[in-house]
Amino acid sequence: MPPAADREEPTSAAPITASIQHFRPSPWLVRTGTLSSPMAITFHPKAGMVLICDFQGAVAPEITKVRPVVVISPNHPRRAGLATVVPLSTTRPNPIRAFHHRLSRSPLPGPATEVWAKCDLVTSVALARLDRVRVGRREYFVGRIGDEELRWIRLAAAVSFGVDVTRSVR
Repeated sequence: MPPAADREEPTSAAPITASIQHFRPSPWLVRTGTLSSPMAITFHPKAGMVLICDFQGAVAPEITKVRPVVVISPNHPRRAGLATVVPLSTTRPNPIRAFHHRLSRSPLPGPATEVWAKCDLVTSVALARLDRVRVGRREYFVGRIGDEELRWIRLAAAVSFGVDVTRSVR
């Protein structure tokens, strides 16, 4: 550990706050008409909820844009300000791997389209990055996936961590 004088002070959250205040939707959100507002949710999301996450301010090769996500974590009392999410995409992965999951139906508003959970990109985010899907002026939508779909996404996320899902865990 370097001496105290050589240690860098932690950076402030200003870049994240600035990126939320200067919200620019990604081309995917503009193209699909699924716009999000820069206001964070005021509740802890339940597992299976589909929200919009602002990943701006992250560092590539991390996700660095605004995109839909599905919440996979339960509400933990000691993690009040965090949620674990899996990004969603309307682009078919190439090649398709065990950590990709095609949803049986689109949880997003608008015309039905193929939606993929990119379970290799699972991450925990601050609730300040999450919002409902904006569908009109002062109109918001919270998507939901079913329990069976949520189980498949969690299983695909486990595969992305190298968990052998063919063996039972005791």
